[in-house]
Amino acid sequence: MHYVIGNGMKCYTRCDKERLLTEFHREGQHFWCKFCVKEYDHIRHEKNAVKIRAQKKARIKRIRNWYREYKSNLFCTRCTVSHPAVIEFHHVSGDKTECISIMVLAGYGIDRILEEMQKCEVVCSNCHKIEHWKES
Repeated sequence: MHYVIGNGMKCYTRCDKERLLTEFHREGQHFWCKFCVKEYDHIRHEKNAVKIRAQKKARIKRIRNWYREYKSNLFCTRCTVSHPAVIEFHHVSGDKTECISIMVLAGYGIDRILEEMQKCEVVCSNCHKIEHWKES
């Protein structure tokens, strides 16, 4: 059971300490303070480290397979080369979040990767290098 004490203070039975509302996620909407959440996550991660690593590895493998399949249907917009090994994404707008290949290897969600791809032009590696040569 949690309760608001007053003056922006809140308490919850996990740690039984009075904390400022700013010490809770989402300005006090979360039941546990940030310290208790961090402690719980640490304990949970230690207990399930092997399982978590296996899940992450499987997720990255699934996303890499999706990415390879996705690239196999693309072609360079400049020279029409279509081999997936040479297809790259050139960011045409200045609001680049991350490189697409880094996002894939890091296990970003497919929706976020597709969102980032919308900012890009599909080019082969040669055309991509030529484009960056022109920029320098």
